[in-house]
Amino acid sequence: MVSDDVDLEVRKFLKKHGYPQPASSTYERLVKTQMEVVPKAEYDAQEADCCKRIRDKNDAHVLAAFKKSSCDYLVTGDNDLLALNDPKVITTRRALQLLT
Repeated sequence: MVSDDVDLEVRKFLKKHGYPQPASSTYERLVKTQMEVVPKAEYDAQEADCCKRIRDKNDAHVLAAFKKSSCDYLVTGDNDLLALNDPKVITTRRALQLLT
């Protein structure tokens, strides 16, 4: 799952850094087959509430999109999100433990 904001950020990054078409095509296939992109309209209203819960306001869209998604966990390495001490916000290491 990614928020519209993250999706846009990745697309801008690929374009800005001149990634060759295979990288862009791989991302497009990933979006179409493996990822749920949560539209901003679905999480926009929750973003303000999430801003109150998190130190880095720039991460509020990630938390808001997660809350609106059907995902079981938010897997992240972001310390501000992990500091929420929410059992559904986990590290990659913890996610791998759960999968094995």
